[in-house]
Amino acid sequence: MADRVRISDLDFVYISFKEPNKEENWADLKNKVPWAKRVDGVIGFDNAHKAAAQVADTDFFISVDGDNIIDERFLLETLDWTKTDKKAVHRWRAKNNINGLVYGNGGLVGWDKQTCLAMKTHENADTEENQIDFCWGVPHENLHNCYSTTVINATSQQAFVAGYREGVKMSTDKGKPITAKNYSKSIWRNNLNILSTWCTIGSDIDNGKYAMLGARMGCFYTVLEPNNEFFKIRDLDEMQNYFNEVNPDNIDEELQLFGNSLRQQLDIPIAEYSEEDSRFYRFVMPPHMNRGVQDREYCTCPLDLLIRATIHHCTAWTRMQSRAIQPHCTTPLRNLIKDNRCSKVSNPRVVHTVGTWRRPGRCQTGTTDPVNHGPCRTLKTLERIQ
Repeated sequence: MADRVRISDLDFVYISFKEPNKEENWADLKNKVPWAKRVDGVIGFDNAHKAAAQVADTDFFISVDGDNIIDERFLLETLDWTKTDKKAVHRWRAKNNINGLVYGNGGLVGWDKQTCLAMKTHENADTEENQIDFCWGVPHENLHNCYSTTVINATSQQAFVAGYREGVKMSTDKGKPITAKNYSKSIWRNNLNILSTWCTIGSDIDNGKYAMLGARMGCFYTVLEPNNEFFKIRDLDEMQNYFNEVNPDNIDEELQLFGNSLRQQLDIPIAEYSEEDSRFYRFVMPPHMNRGVQDREYCTCPLDLLIRATIHHCTAWTRMQSRAIQPHCTTPLRNLIKDNRCSKVSNPRVVHTVGTWRRPGRCQTGTTDPVNHGPCRTLKTLERIQ
């Protein structure tokens, strides 16, 4: 097996079910990827992905959800199997068209055929933790780059179901509901950020309030009323019953009702934003910057801890004029990584270089900036100097 493969040489399989915009999105995909194949109407998440594996001719293929619009730049990339585990599920990020979040939900996914055919998830799960999502029972490579947009607001029901499913998934740990008593201590901080954004942002977008309400209801029925089956979200037909409980004439009242319950009982930072507030929030969100196609999503050792470890090991810090600080530390960063048991750091300036480091401040006269290969500039982050 070759160590490298062009993404344009892989099969793309479009997996659609009852998405209201599936035909429009399929036409868009065929225009960008003429060799794309399709699996439509297969009941069950596990069954649908196995059907996709069966129609794919390449031993590694890309799946595209029925509500996904891909970025053509993805086709220009090349995968190097020395960087990631080919047998693992490769999940790239997508941008949500309602709240602007950029994370793995709804993104493009790369599958090893044998891994896909052998998994048992959702309707075929043999363990409780595999009933809700693929991530607990199948090895994953969660990757940093974003190559698509997930468009989930074609109808109010589509938006509600998308929000509800994320409200449930963000409120569970390995398929089990997080208890209300330990909620703030048990939920992963990044999941809390995602959940709060789903519950707060989107009132200015068509059907955005339904996504917000779905997320609030999904969390409520998972954490605060866990003795029901409402957190079993693998059946999309059953999800329609949850949507039927929503009265469109009272959606603002319902948002307030569920929002108050979550704030009061779980202390979740949910805000009641106006349309202008939501629009401003998305406007000031920092843009997502792509890196390498196989760069992982998160560092296994937080970068701030690594920086503090670097500073701790450097004993010759010297204050300079104009509030600039210039360290004269020659401790190899590779040793610091080893000492702190951090083996995977996604920031290329940190993991791939070893040498002398400096803190934010102004450079010494006459030095050279190794990042921009020009006159040294004022630093905003910790960077390496030669």
